[in-house]
Amino acid sequence: MLIHRARNLLNVEDKNLILRIKNRHGNTALHEAAICHHVGMVRRLLSEDSEPVYWMNVEKKSPLYLALYTSDSAIHNVLFSLLLEPSRIQGLPPVPGAILRKNYDLAAKILKKNIKLFAMTDSRSGHVIHLAAYTNQTEVFELLLPKTEYLARAQDMNGDLPIYIASKMGYVELIEKLYPISEFLNGRGQWTSFGSEIYTETSELRMLINDRYYAGNTALHLAVMHSQPVALIPLVLDKRINLFVLKHECLTALDIAQYRIRREYALRK
Repeated sequence: MLIHRARNLLNVEDKNLILRIKNRHGNTALHEAAICHHVGMVRRLLSEDSEPVYWMNVEKKSPLYLALYTSDSAIHNVLFSLLLEPSRIQGLPPVPGAILRKNYDLAAKILKKNIKLFAMTDSRSGHVIHLAAYTNQTEVFELLLPKTEYLARAQDMNGDLPIYIASKMGYVELIEKLYPISEFLNGRGQWTSFGSEIYTETSELRMLINDRYYAGNTALHLAVMHSQPVALIPLVLDKRINLFVLKHECLTALDIAQYRIRREYALRK
């Protein structure tokens, strides 16, 4: 009644103004309905004007994101059954929000209804597979479809691949899941350097421990170059390591280590 009365009384061009007014928290009526988990009101407001579904409040949360705070599948069905355009959703992307809350059922539902939402990125250009790599959520990979496997080969703003992140975090099970579908060079041309324990536990990676990749670097070369003692010490102690493998500049890992020591000593003089 209020909506229709306001539309008749307000002498403005935008007849949906009453639905788009924000309070001090940046919430429209649709935001408030989502916060209150009032599915009937959400449905009614969307039928009158669906534009605010894309808008963020002062906390950078759209009604889509606010719906993650409830386990009510009815409100999820109403909001995520819309023909949403991901590029228009402001603020925090809803699918990573669902993953952070370990609501895999909702993530699967969103993936089924709107596959584009699954590829949304955050402020660091990372998506759900990067997030899973950081947080060691292997369940996320059960949601991958042939159409979304390309996400495992996408880079974030630092040029890092999900498998690169998982290797730095030491998540063996994630690396095993990413290995068949991922690339191994990140945006800076760096090979994913696995620790010795990962090479031991991951049967498919055992043969790679001495392999050379970008610029001829092995895992040992990279561990020395990037001062990664957590990876370096186990690799040096591993009996399978060939200490005499040369990178393209005809340098062993020991040569690189000695050069770094001489350079650091010269800088201190």
